[in-house]
Amino acid sequence: MSRRTRVPLIALLIGVCFFLPSKSHALERDPYLIRTLIAKIQFEYEKRTITENGRKSPDETRFKQTYSLDTRGNLLSRYLIIYDAGASFSDNDYKSGTTNFVTDDYDYNLRTTFLPLSAIPLTLYGRYNNQTLSGLQDEFWHSRVTYGLNWFSTIRPFPKTMLTVERVNDKTNTTDTLTTYVRVRANKDLGPTENEVAYAYQNNDDQKSSSLSTSSDANFRNKTR
Repeated sequence: MSRRTRVPLIALLIGVCFFLPSKSHALERDPYLIRTLIAKIQFEYEKRTITENGRKSPDETRFKQTYSLDTRGNLLSRYLIIYDAGASFSDNDYKSGTTNFVTDDYDYNLRTTFLPLSAIPLTLYGRYNNQTLSGLQDEFWHSRVTYGLNWFSTIRPFPKTMLTVERVNDKTNTTDTLTTYVRVRANKDLGPTENEVAYAYQNNDDQKSSSLSTSSDANFRNKTR
């Protein structure tokens, strides 16, 4: 038989808004019209008691604390640049008898779009995440760095085009892998037909073992309405 007690100690949300518009519903209509800054702090406590055949096992407890800060808005003009950025940290402490594991998680992200309301918006983005597990004989950690771009074009009479380029670097105690993705998609209606061309490329570079692999795929689709 087990009994679990879960108590959210504190959940705190602070929102700070700058340059508030005259209409209160503007944020709901377009979140990038104003600049916002949101901070969150959360604590969680969980305790589990297990009793079997009259014998009580050591209590299991978990305490997690999370802190985050996020911001969103525009620079110079809503038509010129918009952005999203955030940072967060969490610490998860687990105990059972003489066992004690601690997991730390750091996360940072940034996304910026140039000319977001135009026919050629360009988005640049990046993210860093690091997780560390301590309490084992050997500490384990994993980090991931992601960065890339998305570009769209809806200029008439040219085909609607989407381009994505992304690189992901995954590292652990024993591995180090760099992966590159390239995706291109274009579609155009010609008379009664719908036409689409797509291309995808992937490159995997294992920098620990110096091994390299690549793959690509191209296809064309034609559909008559």
